Amino acid sequence: AGGADVERGRELVSMACNGLAARVVAGKLLMLLSLLAAAAAAMAAAVATPQVAEDARLETAMIVNVEVTRLLRFHGSVVEAEVEIKVRNDGPYSAREIEVATSPFESQFVRDVYVCASKDCNSGVFARVGAIRGVSDAHGGRIFRFQLPNALAAGDEARFVAFINTIGEVVPSPAEVSQKSQHHYRWTANTRWYSPYVTLRQNTKMIVDRSGEIAEHGWINTETPAFTESLESEWFAYNEPVVSCDRYEKTITVSHWGSINVREHFVLRHDGPRLKGAWSRIDYPSQVSNVVQGVQILLPPTATNHYYRDSIGNITTSTLQLARSSGRTTQLLSLQFRFPLIGGWRNEFYIAYDLPATELLAQAADGSSSYRLDVPMYPSMRSKRLAIQEFDLKLVFPEGSSGIRYGLPEVPPIEEAGVYQERGTLTLRGVPVVHLRSHGMIWNFASTFSQSFPVHYTYSKANLLIPPLLIAALLAAVFAAMIAYARISNALQLSTQTSFGRDATLSDKIAKIRALESQLDAAASSIASLASDYKIPEQSKFVDTKLSELEREFRGQTAALVELSSRSASTGADPFAEYLLEVAARFEKVHAQLTRKVGVQRALVEGHTPASLSKREAALVDARLALARQQLADLLTQLDP
Repeated sequence: AGGADVERGRELVSMACNGLAARVVAGKLLMLLSLLAAAAAAMAAAVATPQVAEDARLETAMIVNVEVTRLLRFHGSVVEAEVEIKVRNDGPYSAREIEVATSPFESQFVRDVYVCASKDCNSGVFARVGAIRGVSDAHGGRIFRFQLPNALAAGDEARFVAFINTIGEVVPSPAEVSQKSQHHYRWTANTRWYSPYVTLRQNTKMIVDRSGEIAEHGWINTETPAFTESLESEWFAYNEPVVSCDRYEKTITVSHWGSINVREHFVLRHDGPRLKGAWSRIDYPSQVSNVVQGVQILLPPTATNHYYRDSIGNITTSTLQLARSSGRTTQLLSLQFRFPLIGGWRNEFYIAYDLPATELLAQAADGSSSYRLDVPMYPSMRSKRLAIQEFDLKLVFPEGSSGIRYGLPEVPPIEEAGVYQERGTLTLRGVPVVHLRSHGMIWNFASTFSQSFPVHYTYSKANLLIPPLLIAALLAAVFAAMIAYARISNALQLSTQTSFGRDATLSDKIAKIRALESQLDAAASSIASLASDYKIPEQSKFVDTKLSELEREFRGQTAALVELSSRSASTGADPFAEYLLEVAARFEKVHAQLTRKVGVQRALVEGHTPASLSKREAALVDARLALARQQLADLLTQLDP
């Protein structure tokens, strides 16, 4: 019995061990399956969102700002921050991008951020990654990402320079001053480098252009956490004009006839303290330094056909002369204002000029129809720094241009770009226009002529014939219309007014009518003169002779009218036959009445008393004569082509 119990116990123990082993194996199998599922999910996630892994690698790069030197320089209305940065990669992976941030306060004023390998940017600027205006961070600032020329390996260091331009950080304080008062400003800035990385050592210096250094915060050797903002304000006097450009529009019209037209439109504003009270010409000499008396425009030496216009006529004096600027010969156009630009005032004007096509336009070396246009982007106005709130660049190409290609420059940042068709002069399909726009940019005068970008397009020279052909077609249409009008007018006239005879032309008829009119005037004048001058009896013989001549002349005129009427009536088509007969009858009555008037005058002189000629009859004679003349003049007007 005891042995059986022992065997039974062994079986139970064996079964228990086997069950425990099965449970252990099952647990291990489940664990292995869960690990395989997790690995598959990780692989799927990595394939679906590779950028997440890349961002994780960027975070693990652990960039550190080893040393930062900030130089904040105030130029008019622009604050330019030149930041020399030495960074180190403390992470396990290489870094291919670098981030530059602006604090929440600076972000509302920032207009341009770009990064170079050195101060002079000779090797170009770093390519932007993502949005031009950056993206918001968790603290209210903006982050700008740039592509490094060479990847920064783990443990390596690199140096680069970041340029941050802002507009509006410096404001007048007080906002309004009298005309004789000095101008003071308040400058609010972040005294520490706002960065997404930890900064180990930094220094900040603030400089006002033409006034020297106003503040230096010295080296801060303690570690500054990421996204640290520390604002401080500085007050200073500044008696120089603070000018910005509300809007700048540049239009370049390309022509393959040999010239390119450039038009630049400026809307300038003085950002200094506003004037309190009225402006006085008497007090003007005391404030010459802080107002804008005029502007200077630097143009290429080959510019021709200059002209300018301003909206209110404030530009009264202009001079144009050759000058030297930055080692090159230029044309200096000086424009003087009638009223200077003071705080809060604006002035709007534009200038235009022509350049030889070879100055900006080049044809492909193989002589094909491909062309390259080098576009100068910036204004021609001389200014060390100019803040432009709205920037527009329009490139107008000739009709028939196609295949327009261009690459946007990194500086300044272009926010909007497009190509559209615009109606032009002497065009059939319109002209293509490239339009670039940016809201808020800073222009550096030192790079006026050097900074440009190429635009490539295709143009066939056969399109040059379109304008002259349109002009020729227009002139031909005008001449054809004039000829048709003249022919239609004559045809209509001859359809209702035939000639006086089959052998008489229109010109002969008009000549005869005009000759009769002249004879009528001479006869009427002679009779009127005789009637008024006949006063003494000794002149009776002369009067009788003269009267006989006038009667014969008048009868000849009447007979000529009757002859013309009869000849016209014989054709059976002239509507003026009856009219001419009526005129001849009136002339006959006038002749009889005039003869009677002369007879009455002669009888009165010789002492006879014939029937008197009443005033009514005399007036009737004059009226009939005037009516006859008017009808004859109307006839000539209708007959004259």
